[in-house]
Amino acid sequence: MATATYTVGGSVSGLTGSGLVLGNGADSLPVSADGPFTFATKVAAGAGYNVSVATQPTNPSQTCSVGSGSGTMGSSNVTNVAVACTATLANEKLTGAYQVVDFVGDSPFNYEGDFSDLLTLTFDGAGNFTGTAVENGDGRIYSSPVSGTYALTVDGTLTIGLSVGLLGTSPVTGSLSADGNTLVAGQTTASGSQPMLLFAIKRGQSTFSNASLTGAYSAVHYDSHSAGDSGGLLAVTFDGSGNFSGTDTLNTAGTVSTVSVAGTYAVAADGTLMISPAGAAAITGALSADGTTLLGSQLTSGTFPSVVIGIKRGQTGFSNADLNGTYRAATFAYNSMGNGGGLYPLTFNGAGSITGVGVFNSAGTITSSDKWEGPYTVAADGTLTLSPFEFSPVIGSLSADGNTLLAAQLTAGQVPEVLVGIK
Repeated sequence: MATATYTVGGSVSGLTGSGLVLGNGADSLPVSADGPFTFATKVAAGAGYNVSVATQPTNPSQTCSVGSGSGTMGSSNVTNVAVACTATLANEKLTGAYQVVDFVGDSPFNYEGDFSDLLTLTFDGAGNFTGTAVENGDGRIYSSPVSGTYALTVDGTLTIGLSVGLLGTSPVTGSLSADGNTLVAGQTTASGSQPMLLFAIKRGQSTFSNASLTGAYSAVHYDSHSAGDSGGLLAVTFDGSGNFSGTDTLNTAGTVSTVSVAGTYAVAADGTLMISPAGAAAITGALSADGTTLLGSQLTSGTFPSVVIGIKRGQTGFSNADLNGTYRAATFAYNSMGNGGGLYPLTFNGAGSITGVGVFNSAGTITSSDKWEGPYTVAADGTLTLSPFEFSPVIGSLSADGNTLLAAQLTAGQVPEVLVGIK
């Protein structure tokens, strides 16, 4: 007479990361979401079972524990194994003053239009932040206090519960860089919430001057105006004395052009930055504490929203091998459906190949498995070309330290798009 066999199962709760694998003897079971689970291999009556976590989830990092996971099989299926997952927090790694820019794509049918913002935030290292925000809503300038909470996991995954004036309270998700000096995030967490690109740098300067901003920088910018959104890639040299010059390659609703740019700039002792292009309104922002990253937002009344994010150049011997590992990248784009933004963990293999699956927000509709795969090239001077299979290439730069990348969609006929990523 054959021995009766039964299944072992239960339920998972609290799972937000990916990659969880449960084990029971030689049987393994990948789990991707909360809910019931059952191992495929049955266990004979009278035999033992022992459910354990073979692989903990990541992105965000979590710790999962097993309750009622072991025993002796009786004469029925086991259904009471309980796997509970909690985030492994490292909030203390995000502390101090940060300057933040964001660009929010509002509905094309909403009279407020797009927003660009400059926020000054202080993170307390314990999951809370406070600060101020200056918002440009389609040329109308608003100021408001800002506060909220954040959760940073040990792998750098960051969730910010942002409450900024007209922007509401939907959380944004992203990452803090390994050195703690930059963060990037996007609005990809709630259906109906408009896309957002958010980028921040750590402050802490006290003796900066114009001489602190010198040399060649690459920068992406994203702008809203009556002719349609535009995205551009700037190549600019700052002379250390308050002047800059360079070129701007601009994609306006699929029409690509290159123009010369020049103007003046001023760096205050605390790193506050004012960039004043000739013939255009000034952009307000900040220079990072190490002088390698800059950002700014267009906050002049009557001007359309705009943000700019830049990194220092200076490489001479770079290659594909200098872009290696996983970067968290946020994108922002515009097409006939409205604004779109994505958040992608992109893995570069150091030999010219990208893989990644992220979340994309198209005018409030969330796609949770958007792929980004294809080749990439890094030139000796850090010039970067990313060529995802599904889209035309995007062009940009890798920073001198290899920790930050940025790119823009500069192919004629393609929608404007910018991308910023941190390691």
